[in-house]
Amino acid sequence: MGQNGPIHIGTDQFTADAQGNLSVNGQTVDKIAVYNFTDYNNLQTAGEGMFTSTGGAPTLMQEPNLMWKTIEGSNVDAAEEMTNALSVQRNLQSCSQAIKMYDQIMAKAVTDIAKI
Repeated sequence: MGQNGPIHIGTDQFTADAQGNLSVNGQTVDKIAVYNFTDYNNLQTAGEGMFTSTGGAPTLMQEPNLMWKTIEGSNVDAAEEMTNALSVQRNLQSCSQAIKMYDQIMAKAVTDIAKI
């Protein structure tokens, strides 16, 4: 969304600056509206990376800092997370084996006590 509503530039030959100004052939067409919320705990997921505010109106940021032609990287390391997942799976298997052994000991104790 732009400051004047939905953004419609009409061409794919445009540029943007760090403040969100969209320009075509050096002429500013619109500015990307960047909002800030007073309390991020009041945001609810609306799907597709969208959020709605349940408390307080958002404020329009006057001096946003946008990066043109950049891609945001992931905030996790895939290899580390895969290693952690394997570690948790092995821990779960170990706990499962311990419970099976405890169950067998209890079953044996119950049957042997009944024989006495």
